[in-house]
Amino acid sequence: HLEMPAAVMDNFDRGSPFSQSDSTQSDDHRHHRRDKNRDAARKSRRKQTEKADMLHEELQTLEQSNAAFIKEIAELKKELQFYTTALEQHIPHCTKLCPFEPSESPGNIYSQSLFYNTKTL
Repeated sequence: HLEMPAAVMDNFDRGSPFSQSDSTQSDDHRHHRRDKNRDAARKSRRKQTEKADMLHEELQTLEQSNAAFIKEIAELKKELQFYTTALEQHIPHCTKLCPFEPSESPGNIYSQSLFYNTKTL
């Protein structure tokens, strides 16, 4: 068993390249980096989850709006059918549509009568 001289032993204490404390410092640095990386990964996952939650809420809102618009379109189509039928029934008895041929479609006559009535105002 060999003993080291005191001068060499002093170098160990001062952090020489042969020092065991370098290994400890390196381990501490590695653990610190690992902890920082773990925290960054945790933060990144939390942000990703928050973004996914926000997008899910936005999707639900848009789906509700879309459903409301589809319902409104259906109601407007029914209303259009009601007024188109009323116009078809009214045309044979109408005395104000003189410039138009009776064979024209009701939708076309309606559009033309609106145009004609706004021109005469």
